[in-house]
Amino acid sequence: MKELICASQKWFKQEKNLTRFFLVALIVVIVSATGYYNYAYAEKQSGYGYGWISDTYGYGFETSSDVPAAVTNLSCNGATSTTISCNWSAVTEAADGTDLDNFENYELYYATSSGDANKDEGTLGETVAVQGTHTATVTSLSSGNTYYFAIYTVDDNDNYSAISNVPSSTVYTSSGGSGGGGGGGSYSAPTLPSTPPNAGDTTVPAAPATPATPAAPEGTGNGNAQPARPATPDLKAELNGLNLYVSLTKHLPSGANGGWEVVHFIAYGTTDQAKSLGERERGGVILDFQNVFGRMPNTDLDWEDVARMCNAHKTVQRNLDRERWAIAQFVKIYRRLPVFSVMADDMAIHYMAYALRSPDRDELVAEKNAINIFRQLYGHSPVSGSTNDWSIVRSIAYSGASK
Repeated sequence: MKELICASQKWFKQEKNLTRFFLVALIVVIVSATGYYNYAYAEKQSGYGYGWISDTYGYGFETSSDVPAAVTNLSCNGATSTTISCNWSAVTEAADGTDLDNFENYELYYATSSGDANKDEGTLGETVAVQGTHTATVTSLSSGNTYYFAIYTVDDNDNYSAISNVPSSTVYTSSGGSGGGGGGGSYSAPTLPSTPPNAGDTTVPAAPATPATPAAPEGTGNGNAQPARPATPDLKAELNGLNLYVSLTKHLPSGANGGWEVVHFIAYGTTDQAKSLGERERGGVILDFQNVFGRMPNTDLDWEDVARMCNAHKTVQRNLDRERWAIAQFVKIYRRLPVFSVMADDMAIHYMAYALRSPDRDELVAEKNAINIFRQLYGHSPVSGSTNDWSIVRSIAYSGASK
């Protein structure tokens, strides 16, 4: 009997230890699963994965098929001295080509610079709730000012399309007398002269001078982002650009693939910000564009996005796979999911996804600290020529995101 009791006590102790073991193991599994869940959750999101999920707002497993298609032909023209009218083709499909059966509205934003004409930094000028309606007039604008416009398609889950093209228009300048006074005065019609001035004068009056076109800001798609060879070429700079081009593509440039435009961009730059980067850095921008979009820049829109990459502006074109990757890195760096309504979080994603360059590159301390953080997180220094590594460093240094 005594032996039986001792055996029972020994078995109970073993069972107690076994229970503790399983309890600890369960805790480890839960913690690990939570960490994995965050990463898996983040990697399955698109760049704007915040929407209506299970009767509440939250992060969902969104893909391009979950968002409306973008407007691609927004056009705006001055209508009066205080208004500009815009029109576009109605959007009837989601981004994947399926029918858009949950349309909510269009949102039209404007700003006085192209980089601010978006839903994060621009002013909401008009909301159009009828899907088939594709015109809107923005009012209360300042006479003589140039404005830039962008529109989004929104569905009833608060999913936004990609940004549209960004056209500009100048409000007419008012002319004539004072802009209207208080009420109560009487109006007297002017007395017409009996003989028109200059009667009998057959001299053809001179045509009025053509008004000057307002200067386009950095990267607006109005031509200043397109590479061009200057009248007096710098052959040494072009040779450097040619060498960098060949090192990137492994072939000589030709007009058919836009290669000489790439050489001229590396040699001379386009916008002021692109010119300030230097030849090797501009070569890095071309490498990054190739890695982000899978091709060399060739079209006007491609060069618009190159200019935006040089100046920390969101690109017009998108790559959802890159955005998913950037969200996973954000979770690794900050141990939380990004909040896209917070500009710093949103810009952190775009810095990484689209290899943006900051105009404030003189902040060497910020970059040095970011490199140290990168080493701690990834276990190695950023690799020279790596789009991913240096995009992460610049995002940490300049986006303003924090834990």
